[in-house]
Amino acid sequence: MTPGHNLSKAMLSYPHRFAKGSGAKAVTISLVGSTPLNAEIRDSTSFQKDEVLIQGRGVKAAMTLKF
Repeated sequence: MTPGHNLSKAMLSYPHRFAKGSGAKAVTISLVGSTPLNAEIRDSTSFQKDEVLIQGRGVKAAMTLKF
C-alpha cells in the first residue's frame, strides 16, 4: 500500500466578460498557491523519485483571454 502525503492547494480566480464589439469575449485572472505542509513529497512517476523531492511552497499567476 502506498502512503499518502499532505499537499495543500488553493486557487482564487476572477472572471470578467467584455461588452460585445470590444474584440475580446472574456478574461479570467487566477492565483494558485501550493505547499507540501512540512512533508517530503516525491513524484511517483519520476525515474529520479528516490533523489528528487517536489518543490516547496509556490505561487502561480495566470490569465486566460478568450476572443
